[in-house]
Amino acid sequence: MRPDAISTPLRSDWDVAGHPTCTLWWPARSQKAETVILFIPGNPGLIDYYTEFLEKVYQQASPNVEIFGVSQLGMSASSPPDKEYTFQEQIDHKVFCFDMLQKANPDARIIIMGHSIGAYLAAEVVKQRPTAVSRVFGLFPCLYDIGKTPKGIRIQEIALSA
Repeated sequence: MRPDAISTPLRSDWDVAGHPTCTLWWPARSQKAETVILFIPGNPGLIDYYTEFLEKVYQQASPNVEIFGVSQLGMSASSPPDKEYTFQEQIDHKVFCFDMLQKANPDARIIIMGHSIGAYLAAEVVKQRPTAVSRVFGLFPCLYDIGKTPKGIRIQEIALSA
């Protein structure tokens, strides 16, 4: 079946390093993806919030572009209900997502796009895979001064007292 004959996005829970990850996938409309976009959402971390936006990106993109949107850890219906994830676990999860996409698409350019804290996570992926990421786009990125906000200050106080 050709990708243009199916309704997008395709939704599934993707196993990323043992973690169920709610994903939205827009397959390339051509035979092979030359560019893959990995989209990382902001808080609260639900990829479904970005469906309309990503559909518009997909419709405007070249037929050889594929898009994967991944929810944050803990946002899948099959995630453990009481499990809380650290920020480092969220970063590691996005690196695993990137690595899986790169392995599945070894000849494709991979672009990471993130919104808010997702842009910060994208920057962290770039730190760990500096030569593998083709481009990064931050949509209203939360890259600095978050620690100066009232909640940022409170979280730092809690973290430092632990």
